[in-house]
Amino acid sequence: MHIQELPQVGIKSITEKDLDQLCRDDEAMIWRAMTSSSNTKTVMMLVPDLDHIVWHHRKEEFACDKLFGKHPHIKGVMTGEPNDRMWVIWTHRYYGHPHTISLTNTLYILRVVKEHQSKDHEQREHQVEQMRAILWAAQHEATEWKLDCVKMWDPAHIIQNVVERTGIRHRRVKRDEESIASLLWFGEGSGKEDMIEWLGNEKYGWR
Repeated sequence: MHIQELPQVGIKSITEKDLDQLCRDDEAMIWRAMTSSSNTKTVMMLVPDLDHIVWHHRKEEFACDKLFGKHPHIKGVMTGEPNDRMWVIWTHRYYGHPHTISLTNTLYILRVVKEHQSKDHEQREHQVEQMRAILWAAQHEATEWKLDCVKMWDPAHIIQNVVERTGIRHRRVKRDEESIASLLWFGEGSGKEDMIEWLGNEKYGWR
């Protein structure tokens, strides 16, 4: 992993003190989107609140303290001005000692957020630049902490499209053997798969 060139847009590190407000902003956007949707399906989502995020960070801090005698203070990165921000929150996950050949230690993107997503061509190109800068920062963080790869679980379709257009080498993997999302529905309606839409099935909701 390496950084090919400097990002063309500014990047700000996210630290623990930023997380509470970012989670609140994210949740507010989620509720606005869900209440204004014309979707006739039942929509469900695990709210990406501070408790979910901090659980992952406490786990990473414990592991890193054991491995390195220190832990990461950068919890993600952000780019853009208010009302035009894009940010990711990540966690460092070790499945083996970094001095061994494992190729599985991972920087997981817990959550991806884009304020005011737009289909306008000029705005879409701007979003591509934002995502490119964020992914470079994630690659750099992974290298610094001796992680083998960066993974983003089940991003929204618009985010997938933006990632594709960054030109950064990556591959899409369909999980069919492990870490398969499942839902047992006790709510209203039939509960059939084609009548339920599961939003935000990202890494933050997984243990």
